Amino acid sequence: MQHQQELLALKHQQELLEHQRKMENHRLEQELEKHQREQKLLLLKNKERGQESAVASTEVKMRLQEFVLNKKKALAQRSLNHGGLPNDPRYWYG
Repeated sequence: MQHQQELLALKHQQELLEHQRKMENHRLEQELEKHQREQKLLLLKNKERGQESAVASTEVKMRLQEFVLNKKKALAQRSLNHGGLPNDPRYWYG
């Protein structure tokens, strides 16, 4: 009977140690992930301004080009409707 109690106590102690080991591993993994995120953030903060941070897809490029063209057309149309008067106030008082 005492032998069984000792075995149960040892088994319980082993389970506790295993649980502690798993918790420590989990903590270390989280710490590593946090460190990696911080490193990534530092790299983004310190990258050169000339470097591209992303490559736009052709669809995005086409939509952007379309947007710019529409803006230019709208601006040209507005200047035609206003008799060609420049929008810049510096030209109003000559």
